[in-house]
Amino acid sequence: MSSLSLTDRLRQLLAGIPGIEEKKMFGRTAFKLDGKLCITAGGGKLMCRIDPAMHAAYLQEEGCSEMLMRSKPVKGYIYVDEAVMPTKKTLERWVNLSIAFTRTVKK
Repeated sequence: MSSLSLTDRLRQLLAGIPGIEEKKMFGRTAFKLDGKLCITAGGGKLMCRIDPAMHAAYLQEEGCSEMLMRSKPVKGYIYVDEAVMPTKKTLERWVNLSIAFTRTVKK
């Protein structure tokens, strides 16, 4: 596992991608793509924006859990525990899924 924080690992993967903007949101480090929330890091988890049609399938994967807002699940966003992303490749999968879906979302 990397000695870098999850946020720093994410920052490295997103460096050089056009349209990425880093902001503090929800007490976490958020990365927006073309002005749209894409992915956040903090508390040992990523919050990934994903295709809502795939929401239930991704929740079946190890380390994934629902994002809740006011105790209600938010379809299209999931948390992924850092423990299931020990390598660049495993982190990159979630980053790529979030970027790909965020690019399809209208502002």
